[in-house]
Amino acid sequence: MKTLLFIDSMTAGGAQRQMVGLARLLKSNEHQVTVATYFNVPFYEDFLKQNDIGYECIQNSENKLLRLFFVLKFFRKYRPGLVISYLDTPNILAILARFFGCHYKLIVSERNTTQKLTLREKVKFFLFRFADNIVPNSYSQARFIKSHYPHLAPKIETITNFVDTGFFKPAEIDNSGVPSKILMVGRIAPQKNVLKFIQAINAVVESGVKIQVDWYGNGNMNDGMSTEFSPYYLECIELIKTNKLENQFIFHQPVKDVRSVYQNCDVFCLPSIYEGFPNVICEAMACGKPILASNVCDNPNIVSDGFNGFLFNPESIDEMKQTIIKYSELSPETKIAMAQCSRDLAISNFSAAGFLSKYLKLIEKK
Repeated sequence: MKTLLFIDSMTAGGAQRQMVGLARLLKSNEHQVTVATYFNVPFYEDFLKQNDIGYECIQNSENKLLRLFFVLKFFRKYRPGLVISYLDTPNILAILARFFGCHYKLIVSERNTTQKLTLREKVKFFLFRFADNIVPNSYSQARFIKSHYPHLAPKIETITNFVDTGFFKPAEIDNSGVPSKILMVGRIAPQKNVLKFIQAINAVVESGVKIQVDWYGNGNMNDGMSTEFSPYYLECIELIKTNKLENQFIFHQPVKDVRSVYQNCDVFCLPSIYEGFPNVICEAMACGKPILASNVCDNPNIVSDGFNGFLFNPESIDEMKQTIIKYSELSPETKIAMAQCSRDLAISNFSAAGFLSKYLKLIEKK
């Protein structure tokens, strides 16, 4: 089947990683697959080329006022039999293109958890009645949609993220003799709770615990699609300087070899205020890392508190501090057991085969 996977850009985000992974899986199942975006940020372009998957950046569609026109023009030329769209604006555009005469089966995918029903959210959920299927990647979002829009329930199929556990795997790295290395991967934005986390790290350092924090993510405007730093990122930098944490808390640009980044840390942390089904937690678990995560949305379904990590209240700076200290005081044997638990859970719960099977079931559904 001629299949188009549609998203805003090929930035280094979790939604993009899942989409290119889905593209590879569908191609292996004999689909003719192309990934299309309307922003030219080709972080995953090499991955697509290596897997012989087509990639198109829709020309002239950066302009919001003209975007629908050029997206519609591209869809009419490509003539897909199936469109799978990720993220809000691509979902809306894919639905509107059907209004203007494009004919294809449409699966829209929700990649986050709705926190408030703004006018934009209400319009999106109204339009979702014109999609064939709605795929939240978290049970939290599925529950939200069903409770607020029960008429959409028959269209909903939750498909959580997958991880290539053959690629994302543990490595033998000796970090003895260095401060405990805490890793975060994700954009530097209010949702990720960075400012409070910096304050928590400052409290940990003041308590005498030696740690090193590395955060890999984009701090640019428009989720990395601008060369300007966001005001929030600059506020985070200023707070790090104010607390003299430059040697303990370091921001890094996204890297393509993220597996090595996971493998080189001691523990992975995600202090977000809300999430969907965090891709980064799944990948870190596959690499055999204990997890410290906020007790929100689907995180309790992924992290088994006290077994492969700890959960905390992201609104409490003191609780984040105490959680980090509690982990740092664990015996080496307990940390190793947590790491193995993470790996075992990843293999059991994040299989590519299960992920693909659920999508194929929707695709083949009449």
